Amino acid sequence: MEANKALHAAKVKRSGFRFHQEIGLVGKEYEKTIKRLCKICM
Repeated sequence: MEANKALHAAKVKRSGFRFHQEIGLVGKEYEKTIKRLCKICM
């Protein structure tokens, strides 16, 4: 399910880049979206 993939990606804490390890990560501004995805996955 795509919602599960999105939630998994949102849990990533480091981008994998040597520098700028926070680039491309899901931040706190997306908490509502994460909650909606959790409901979809149930």
